[in-house]
Amino acid sequence: MHIFFVAETKGTMESLSLRPVEKAKIDCAKKLFASLSGGQVVYDHVDSYQQLLNKIMVF
Repeated sequence: MHIFFVAETKGTMESLSLRPVEKAKIDCAKKLFASLSGGQVVYDHVDSYQQLLNKIMVF
């Protein structure tokens, strides 16, 4: 199993809300990875370190 982590940071707590275009990119990436990998790659989005740890601990 491999876990790849890509981080995108925002400047302030006020700017942490995703814009519609960012939400659309996340949805598109989920569909792309699912179709390219035949379901073998799991693409997910988290907004905190704790959420990332929770996802990793499932594996």
